[in-house]
Amino acid sequence: MISRTGFSKGRSLLLPLMGCCILFVFGCSSSKTISGASPEQIRQAIQSDRWVFVAQSAIAQGGRSRQIDTRYDVRFGRDTLQCYLPYFGRSFSGAAAFSNGSPLDFKSTDLSIEKEELKNGGIRLKVKPRDVPSVQFMIFEIFESGTSSLSVTLTDRSPISFNGYLEAVK
Repeated sequence: MISRTGFSKGRSLLLPLMGCCILFVFGCSSSKTISGASPEQIRQAIQSDRWVFVAQSAIAQGGRSRQIDTRYDVRFGRDTLQCYLPYFGRSFSGAAAFSNGSPLDFKSTDLSIEKEELKNGGIRLKVKPRDVPSVQFMIFEIFESGTSSLSVTLTDRSPISFNGYLEAVK
């Protein structure tokens, strides 16, 4: 028969043990980011214009969030932006509603980029693909940990946002 005092002793040891495990897990983490690159490598990738944004979730204008299971990404290399992202949202144009492709599946070689340092150490990039008329602009907010968000404003569709992480291209 188990006494109440024996049970409470085990319980009182359980909380400090769990606390030590949590401290061990977080204490052993290094300065690596989600993608495995250091904050310096992420910053260097942005400065050299060679990086990949990997989407993990999409948030349509209505506020509904969807987890993304397949790899969708935006590849940025020097003068080229290769966008391969899903779209969930509303179309304001009849012709756009009947197209089978995503408005966020394109390649742009004529674009403008504005870089801005954020107070928290992150970077905001505003990208305007001039040769893709359906996309007005894309705003990337990239944090030191590698986590990133992307907001896309389209010409004839409702806006959409993505959360994910940044990878440095080697």
